[in-house]
Order: sequence, then C-alpha cells, then structure tokens
Amino acid sequence: MEQDPKDWIEAAEQSIGEVIAKLGALKDEVRGIGVSGQQHGLVVLDQEDRVVRPAKLWNDTTTSSQCDQITDHFGGPAGVVALVGNTMRTGYTAPKILWLPSKRARELEEDTQHPASS
Repeated sequence: MEQDPKDWIEAAEQSIGEVIAKLGALKDEVRGIGVSGQQHGLVVLDQEDRVVRPAKLWNDTTTSSQCDQITDHFGGPAGVVALVGNTMRTGYTAPKILWLPSKRARELEEDTQHPASS
C-alpha cells in the first residue's frame, strides 16, 4: 500500500487551518500544534528533500522476499531476533529499502518499453 505524502501535508494544513479559524481571538493563545504519523512508512527523498515516489506504508506486504533475504543474511530467524529483538516483518522499513532498487529497475524497464509520448 502506498500514498502520496503531499496528501498528508494538504490534509494537515486544511484541518489545522479550519481549527485555527474556529478559535477566533483564542488563536493567539495557541503555543504549539502536535502532529503524529504512522511508523514504519518509507518516504524517499532526493538531495533537495523532495519526495520522489509514493510512500510505502507500514501495512504494505510486498517485501516478503526482502524479509527472507535479511533473515537469511543473519542466519535465520534466531539470528535476526538475537540482533534486533524480533523477526523481520514486511511492515518494517529495512525490507522496504531493499525493495527500492528492484522496484526502480522495473519502472525503468517499463519506461523503456512504453516511452511517454511527447
């Protein structure tokens, strides 16, 4: 499962703006606003901190082969548990990072096979 992080920013800006507007004169008493997000989502940025692809969310399960790769590298489930305290799961970020090169290779191949028309 993937989402565009831009949607998160737009939703936060809209909802915070609505709340501030409803506060009227009380808005001057606001000293801070906390925003929380979900853990284990991977947002890939370029060198200028711009989002380069949809965020891969915690509930995406397409990284099972990468989990197997990590698990095998560390000697099986017991080795991973000894190292990090639990088994490797598809929702974690490490397998998502390993997944990126294969995804990018598929995207480049598709672009080559089906170039965008001018």
